[in-house]
Amino acid sequence: MVNKTKEILRIAVNCFGQKGIENTSIQHIADLCGVAQTTIIYQFKTKTKLLAACIDFTWRSNDEFTTSLLSSKDNARELITGHFNGNLKWCDKKPNDARFLLLIYYMASHNPEIKKFNQEILRTSIGKIEAILYAGIREKLFDIKNSEVSIISELLYENLMGALINYVSAHGGKANKSKIEKKWQYLFKQLLYATKA
Repeated sequence: MVNKTKEILRIAVNCFGQKGIENTSIQHIADLCGVAQTTIIYQFKTKTKLLAACIDFTWRSNDEFTTSLLSSKDNARELITGHFNGNLKWCDKKPNDARFLLLIYYMASHNPEIKKFNQEILRTSIGKIEAILYAGIREKLFDIKNSEVSIISELLYENLMGALINYVSAHGGKANKSKIEKKWQYLFKQLLYATKA
């Protein structure tokens, strides 16, 4: 049943990413999965609960993918660069998943239940960046104070999300990945690096 659940979630995320949440019915997802609509309703109860499971599934997929590109031997500079670039690679590999996650950010502005899920993603994402920044301070690679970590983490997260929105929306239009990566290197150099040249 676990594999079938993953398949349902994968197909639902693709549908939500392609057609939007309001334009995707449980019946359509069931048809694509080759199961009865009641199977999905039995397992997830409501479309909102299916959506919540899709958010969790997609977020974990993103986190596993980006983390798999990093090494425990990486220093903080390599980690921050790898984290940001890994998100672009994930967008390339899973464009519907990326569109789905960005749709969740938009929907959080007017749906209290989705806002709750979005806040958890936000908290976790910023926490991951904060951990890298603290490592950079310990390694004496980042020229920032402990008291600045929170605000800089939020700034970097917001920059990452803005870049991903631009990248995903231009995906079919051949977004310039190297230009985004160069901008991030400039941003890191200005905000973080101890040896600013």
